[in-house]
Amino acid sequence: MMQTRTVAKLNFDGCNFCSKLREQVRMLIEAPDGKRICNECAVGAKQILDEQAAEERAEADKIKRSDAPKTPTMGRVVRFIDYADRGIVA
Repeated sequence: MMQTRTVAKLNFDGCNFCSKLREQVRMLIEAPDGKRICNECAVGAKQILDEQAAEERAEADKIKRSDAPKTPTMGRVVRFIDYADRGIVA
């Protein structure tokens, strides 16, 4: 019985993710190990990867903004120069 199941899995001509047959999808992409993914599952996987990458970029940008030194305003620069000219240590 176990050997029949293995042979059936090896002969399966469809998507290993959603189990749709070759005739039900536009395209099947086959990996070197023989597993296949259909165009619909590949699009879904790409969307998941894109969303994850966007979340990671947003988190990285958030960290960069919080770690970045603050750019002084012109008023702060003028006050610093004024204090320095008067010998006041800030």
